[in-house]
Amino acid sequence: MKRLFALVIAVGFLASCNNSGDAAKDIKDSADSVKNEKIESVENAAEKAKDTIEKNTDSFKAKVDSVADKTTDSLKK
Repeated sequence: MKRLFALVIAVGFLASCNNSGDAAKDIKDSADSVKNEKIESVENAAEKAKDTIEKNTDSFKAKVDSVADKTTDSLKK
């Protein structure tokens, strides 16, 4: 969140220093830039969460399979 605020401040500063005659377009471009950065950040977080969940699920499944195999082997004896 701190990065987002720093980015907004930096973009605002750069937009205010620009002597362009089309300030509304510059502000819209800056807002779009911030929006795209936020979307990318959320997508990256979602991808990391998905990978972590899949890794934990695979690990849990392997443990359950191992216990099931050991139980089956002990019942056969």
